[in-house]
Amino acid sequence: GVGVVATGAGMLAMSARRTEPVGARMGAAAEEAGARNIVSAIILDIRAWDTMGEITVLVVLTLGVTSLVFLRRRSYRIEPSEHAPAERTHWLAATLPRGQRALAFEVAARLTFHTVLVLSVFLLIIGHSRVGGGFAGGIVAGLAITVRYLAGGRNELAAAVPVHAGVLMGAGLTLSAGTALIGLLFGRAALEMLATDVHLPLVGHLHVSTGLLFDLGVYVCVIGMVQDVLRGLGAELDRQIDAEEAA
Repeated sequence: GVGVVATGAGMLAMSARRTEPVGARMGAAAEEAGARNIVSAIILDIRAWDTMGEITVLVVLTLGVTSLVFLRRRSYRIEPSEHAPAERTHWLAATLPRGQRALAFEVAARLTFHTVLVLSVFLLIIGHSRVGGGFAGGIVAGLAITVRYLAGGRNELAAAVPVHAGVLMGAGLTLSAGTALIGLLFGRAALEMLATDVHLPLVGHLHVSTGLLFDLGVYVCVIGMVQDVLRGLGAELDRQIDAEEAA
């Protein structure tokens, strides 16, 4: 019994913290970066290169996974199904066969879609000073797009996001990587965020940072990844099933 107690005490003594916690310094680092949100300061300024690498890996993985599903050459647009109307004259036009439609779900999805998108943009903008950011805003927008796809199939997905997923992911990576050049143009380090305070007549005091551009690139990348996954693992599989049933 004494040996067990002595061993436990020794293990606790060896695992004791000897260095000063860095949590107290995070607040000062966030203020130096011009941010009030410590998490955003870490993602966008202190460890911006890690974030850049993470979104690059996520984009490559998304393209790799969805490419395994496509048994033919990727099309630039999502092909409409044979059940899609030739011309939509009203906002509740049918996008699925009659037996597969859930009218209440379609109405709720279309009514709340733009509101959720506005919420995602709000999370993107306030992420530098409050809870939010590009990842959070992109996930919220991706959920709205996913609900549209679940409500109306691949035709609804094409209507919700008419831009190709590859264009979105490429534009997001370009915007985030291009933010690194802004610091170099002003003699700063790469990906060093620049911030300034401006006063607009109607808006009032506004804190502007290049971190918002970097976060915007992350936001667009996340939306593109969600769209590509839905297109590859959902819309393309639906097209293949329809083709097999037609054959």
